[in-house]
Amino acid sequence: MALAERAESDADELLRERTRLGLSAGAMQWKSTAAASFTTRAQDGADMLARDAQRLTDLAAALRRHARHVQEHLQLLADLAGKAEQLAAAGITAVSDAGGSAVHAVAGAADTAENWVEDHVPW
Repeated sequence: MALAERAESDADELLRERTRLGLSAGAMQWKSTAAASFTTRAQDGADMLARDAQRLTDLAAALRRHARHVQEHLQLLADLAGKAEQLAAAGITAVSDAGGSAVHAVAGAADTAENWVEDHVPW
């Protein structure tokens, strides 16, 4: 945002300079071809300063929009990362539970087999 603020500050300075130029040209008392040329050039300069100030103001607005979009995208990425963490944790829990159940089932089957062997195998 610092760049946008600087652009706006520069635009304000250009507008102040435009005002000073207009006041100086308007305060001129002498009349001649040179004076008319100066007045025309001063007006052209003032118009150019106004256009440049508007460009800087537009730039500042564009920079703020861009910063807002970047912030929105960063928030979306943070939300997605959080969701990925939740899904990974749920997957780890599911695998752990399934593994524990499998170990318990194998242990139970081994006990059952041992009991069957003891009951049915004569040696």
